[in-house]
Amino acid sequence: MHIELATCVGDDTPFDLSDEPSHLHMVGHSPDLKELLRNHGVVVVSAQYRGMDGRGGFDSLRFTTADGADGLVFDGPRNLRLKSMFRAMLLARHPNWCHGAGSYGGFRWDIRSDSVTHCHCARVQEREPMVGHRV
Repeated sequence: MHIELATCVGDDTPFDLSDEPSHLHMVGHSPDLKELLRNHGVVVVSAQYRGMDGRGGFDSLRFTTADGADGLVFDGPRNLRLKSMFRAMLLARHPNWCHGAGSYGGFRWDIRSDSVTHCHCARVQEREPMVGHRV
């Protein structure tokens, strides 16, 4: 499995982060899960996550078929296995992803090319402007 990781720069991203994607080639696989997805016509699995203040998780897990339609939704154990795979990748790259102001992002697993794209956006806590008064 080829994994491409990108840090997204947005309005809530610190100014010193690059807009250039970072690439990491990793070998990791779940051949039985990949085969099961292929057999059901799934070509893309997407997972969205968000977290802050020490809590977080995956908001959605979506299966897309070649014609662009949403495909089957797996049972609990298989969904949990997919989320665990994505969570392990997230923790490897961003171990503090859900601390403080937190972050959000998503994974996109292209089953045909067996590649994963990860887009991660860190939130920055806004600070109140400091106003000084003469007393």
